[in-house]
Amino acid sequence: MWEDSFDTENYSAVSWRQYFDQSEDIPVGPSETRDVFRVYRNGTDGPLLVLLHGGGHSALSWAVFTTAIASRVTCRVLAMDLRVTVSSESKGHLRMPLSLIVVMTIRVPFWIRP
Repeated sequence: MWEDSFDTENYSAVSWRQYFDQSEDIPVGPSETRDVFRVYRNGTDGPLLVLLHGGGHSALSWAVFTTAIASRVTCRVLAMDLRVTVSSESKGHLRMPLSLIVVMTIRVPFWIRP
């Protein structure tokens, strides 16, 4: 039965390095209100594919997809954590207004060096 396979499965954590080339913290804003966004990057050539995760997840949700797409297409991948995630730090409120999410989603990729 399928339940028997639970004893042999390994659910140990794996490193982001298995899926991405680089992890970087991007500071945004003046020092007293600075937010830090964690981004994971993969690839050095081709168009930039920006990946956003859903609520309750992190940029690492895109790890397996990143490996799959990079094996099929020449591209650069940027998976970013928005505020109020484990990997990102926020000096602001726990709830980020939608307008700010949009602005940060547009700005953060421009702050990343190629």
